[in-house]
Amino acid sequence: MKSFDLGSHLKYVSVLVFLVLAQSFVVPFLTIKQAGPQLPILLVAFIALGHGQVQSTAYGFSAGLLGDILTMETIGIGALALTLAGFMAGYFFDPERTDETLGSARYIATVAVTAVTYNMLYIFTYFRSLNENVVELLLRIGLGGAVYTAVISIVVVLIASRTGSRIKV
Repeated sequence: MKSFDLGSHLKYVSVLVFLVLAQSFVVPFLTIKQAGPQLPILLVAFIALGHGQVQSTAYGFSAGLLGDILTMETIGIGALALTLAGFMAGYFFDPERTDETLGSARYIATVAVTAVTYNMLYIFTYFRSLNENVVELLLRIGLGGAVYTAVISIVVVLIASRTGSRIKV
């Protein structure tokens, strides 16, 4: 397992704040029929692959809570969903393969599973009181948002594989 020192925390926190701000203020312009990418999942999956379940769960909670505060949504729903998504992403952790996190297909798979988990939990907690078709919400927002996030993770993997070891997060 990689060491998780103060410098790593500061880098991760700054990337986390940037992704949550982008999620709150940029992603609403990129959504297609309410399905949009979940940018904090990109970092939560990266931390899960490199450092394990506990760290990804903690960063998922922090990202979700910060996102809830910024969007003025019901406080706690995003935090709960991202916490459980980070916990789920932690199952992909392999201590012997921590160096191949960002440029691998495991990262894309982790992002996809984490995004599906997040979207399903978010839909079932946030939209439970609405009079909408649940199957349509699951397909449109749940799977649509997960595919959107996975496509962005493919772009991240392509950039990481193209730049090689120059990306140090």
